[in-house]
Amino acid sequence: MPESKLTNMTNPIRHLIQFLFLSLLSFYFTSCSTVGQIKRDNKDMVLDTSNFHRLDGSYFNSIELLRNLHNREFLATNLNVESVILNVKTVTKKSIKLDFESNGKTIKTIKLYGKYKNGYFVTMPKLSISLLPLFPIFWGPGTYNLSLGLTKENNLVFLESHGGIVLLVIVPVFGGGGQSDCEIKRLN
Repeated sequence: MPESKLTNMTNPIRHLIQFLFLSLLSFYFTSCSTVGQIKRDNKDMVLDTSNFHRLDGSYFNSIELLRNLHNREFLATNLNVESVILNVKTVTKKSIKLDFESNGKTIKTIKLYGKYKNGYFVTMPKLSISLLPLFPIFWGPGTYNLSLGLTKENNLVFLESHGGIVLLVIVPVFGGGGQSDCEIKRLN
């Protein structure tokens, strides 16, 4: 008789493990951040560890990159789009320092870590997990990828992709995301 109680107790655990495995598998196949890097048809220079200092410089109208990196803080601010200047300094082969300025004052400094791959400085993907206490929606894991490069005209280009899944009570898994590219002109 004790064996049947043990068998009955393992069924819920087995179903939970199956559900978690199925959820992870769904996340892998539905996450849009697994989409490959945007193809720009030879519009950009090929950067690597021998010429990475070419990224150094100042660029104007860089508010879109700032919003992509820190959207929570800067979406609500009333910064003048034209007044945001980006100063890029390559610190090492694996790190870049970004200083965002407005009206001569630094408003945000960000240090990015990554490596040079396929002609771009590719940052390490950021993984975020959030659970909203809203019934019946629960947000699941998401990722964000960023790549920086130079156009053949010597302007900065950033490529970003993001994705994630939503766990619903009625529909178990739904994936979403997107990707974009944006050029930022270099100051002479």
